[in-house]
Amino acid sequence: MDFFRQGLEFAESYGLAKHPYTEGLKASSGRALFIQAKCLDLLALQALLDPPIPPEAGPEQRKTYQEQIETVGFQLQDQAVERYRALVEKAVAGKVPTEWAEPAFARLYQIEPDKWSRSGEADTALEIYSSKEWKAVPALVNGAWPDAQNPSWVNVRKGVVKPLEYPAHVKAPFRFLWCGEKGQGPKVDSVAATYAPWKQVFAQTAFQIPPQIQSMHLEVVASQEWAVFLDEDTLLTQRALAGPWHLGVSKEVPAAIAQRPAKGGVRYLRLWAQNQKPTDGFGAWVKLRIKYKLSGNGPVFPWDQSTPSPEQLKKLLEMRLEIPNFSFTVTRAP
Repeated sequence: MDFFRQGLEFAESYGLAKHPYTEGLKASSGRALFIQAKCLDLLALQALLDPPIPPEAGPEQRKTYQEQIETVGFQLQDQAVERYRALVEKAVAGKVPTEWAEPAFARLYQIEPDKWSRSGEADTALEIYSSKEWKAVPALVNGAWPDAQNPSWVNVRKGVVKPLEYPAHVKAPFRFLWCGEKGQGPKVDSVAATYAPWKQVFAQTAFQIPPQIQSMHLEVVASQEWAVFLDEDTLLTQRALAGPWHLGVSKEVPAAIAQRPAKGGVRYLRLWAQNQKPTDGFGAWVKLRIKYKLSGNGPVFPWDQSTPSPEQLKKLLEMRLEIPNFSFTVTRAP
């Protein structure tokens, strides 16, 4: 597993997190961790349900074998559960695909259902930050935002801003976004940009609408002129600033806008910003916090808060997976 971790850290450090090879490495890492957990789990079941006690052992010997093998069985099960949990945590963090976390979750729910269930409604929140997942264009198309599939969208770049006293929660994660072209950029407080910044940026990110939205809170830290939109609705502009720009400004999104249905359940958080003085720095930090309620009872996938059906859990538990160099075979439905 260390080799997978090192490979993923290498990809992250060189900006290759979204490369197809990196995605394949994540999938292989998830599969390897699941196989580790499953092997330990099967050995534990063997030890606890059908311990390999020599047939010639006498009553006292059988008792001793039973106790010792049972102890080993519980230890193996603890190790399996530890790896199942690690796999689920990695899926929540986006480090492995949910393909392998789902059967791990199904087994965890079977072993310790109370820890993986929801009873009644629960308050939770979704936070959307400016990040490298956003896309940008240098201009609108006939005054309209391009379709999400338009090839003119490009990956945003990290903004370059002056080292001012930003709020603590802005520094971590510290992600001011901007965009530009290859080339020599200006110096901002002796730090040279690694690209030539655009004079203005139109950036957006898509997100799925969660259920039962209660409120939305927007916060922006950006210099010069900017505006933030939710789909086509303007939420906030630099005119709302009441102090130094680096301290930011925030606003509650009106309920009529926050709770408005969206086509296909997808909405777009958008940013327009322009910077006519690149040497003063260029970048915008955005955070949208959405509070909503989750309802329902039973098992809940922690990476997306969806509730798998009993039939889905049964299929996950009955996965058929040939494990190399291992004598057990996990029964799997196709």
